[in-house]
Amino acid sequence: GHNGAHELMTFLGNLEAAEGQWTAARSVLRESLQGNKKVGDRTGIACALEGLAMVALGLVEVELAALLLGASERLREDMGAPCPPIEWQRLQQSLAAAQPAIGDQAAFDSARRQGRGLPLERAIAIAMGTSTAA
Repeated sequence: GHNGAHELMTFLGNLEAAEGQWTAARSVLRESLQGNKKVGDRTGIACALEGLAMVALGLVEVELAALLLGASERLREDMGAPCPPIEWQRLQQSLAAAQPAIGDQAAFDSARRQGRGLPLERAIAIAMGTSTAA
């Protein structure tokens, strides 16, 4: 299941993670993403993508964060299952906290739109770090 990702999101939400912790979180979330992809758990995939977006924000990989957010939004819309309110709130908080790093909101929104248009396989490959957005 995707409980691991949920717990990790909670963990990340509760601390301003140091860079080393972001990197550790990324590998856990990537494992979760792969596992969910194998079993076809789309909710789990969306959770993992959102978690990885938060990690990307933490590591100031702003464009990556935007792409992954767009992809998870699209996936949730396709499923007709919106992000749980508590996670949505946490994402909003992360975005607000990352505002100085985001800087160019227009570029962020454009990357987010690009993420929405990505095929899921491609979004997952980007999230896994095996493919670039370009």
